[in-house]
Amino acid sequence: MADKPTTSGKPYWGGLLSGEKATGIPVLDAMAYGRWPHLFSYLALKHEVPDHFLITLLYLWDGTMGSAHAPNGNVALAQIPVREREARKWLAAFCAVGFFEKDAAEWGDRKGSMFTYNEDTRPQEWEKLFAWAGAVKNLRNWDKVGPERFANTARRALGLPVASDERWVPEPSEEGRRAALKLAKGTQR
Repeated sequence: MADKPTTSGKPYWGGLLSGEKATGIPVLDAMAYGRWPHLFSYLALKHEVPDHFLITLLYLWDGTMGSAHAPNGNVALAQIPVREREARKWLAAFCAVGFFEKDAAEWGDRKGSMFTYNEDTRPQEWEKLFAWAGAVKNLRNWDKVGPERFANTARRALGLPVASDERWVPEPSEEGRRAALKLAKGTQR
């Protein structure tokens, strides 16, 4: 995707803003920004992402980078106008891939959970997430998948390790090998 030029003829994340207009945040500097990065609108159109993905991201972005305390801000599930199940899954995915960190709210807290945007995320990483989001909407039965599994799938899409992929199985001890051989000999009769 990096070789696809914008109207200026430059790759969209190769032509970063500099000088007074630069923020130092790669996602914002990639294609400029208004209330949110133009990069997100471009990627949403390119990959035809689900509406609930984009709405959840919009509210999360506005609650963090649009707040007076950017890159931190509170976002409550009730604020996001999509099905709660969808919001939970997308919030879990955004946090699992490292784009945002979440400090969960206490039960009954009306402000919502505290989220922090990772300002070091790169446009290429966002491109992968948007491509995955565009593909996921075409898979059957994804509505039944819970937030944790959904988030693990997002991590895999970005090439990040998943805890279930890192299970360590110890080598059997010599005593265990002998017992297994003995058992195998007994069943071969």
